[in-house]
Amino acid sequence: ICYCYNHTKADIEKDFITNVRSNIEEEVRLNVGRGLCSCEVKNPSGRCCLGRIRQTYQAVQVESIE
Repeated sequence: ICYCYNHTKADIEKDFITNVRSNIEEEVRLNVGRGLCSCEVKNPSGRCCLGRIRQTYQAVQVESIE
């Protein structure tokens, strides 16, 4: 999901179970703000991964309710 910091869906699921919020999203958001990401180079889509992180986190929340 995140090519700059190698976060996977499993990482986001574990983050949710452990913290009941997205520390990964906060970490990536801070690093993006500091200019410490390379999405345009590392991500095959050339786009920032924050949207995918949010979508995955929301999906994990829904799955935990079901």
